[in-house]
Amino acid sequence: MDRDQEELARKRLERQVSRYKKKHNSSRVADVLAAKRAMMVRRYGEYAEVAAQVSRAVCGVTDNAGVPCMLRFTGT
Repeated sequence: MDRDQEELARKRLERQVSRYKKKHNSSRVADVLAAKRAMMVRRYGEYAEVAAQVSRAVCGVTDNAGVPCMLRFTGT
């Protein structure tokens, strides 16, 4: 009985190690990052678009108030 339990535990451990090796294969990591790259670029593009809109809105308000451009970005 104990031998059966030991054999099952050993096989389970071998499966876990095998899955870990597959999961942490360096080529797999590179493939996952390559797949995520497009999503990361898209999200950055969306952020940059919003940041540009905010900047234009701030510039419009501060220009109307007579705040010089240099003071607008330094916070002084």
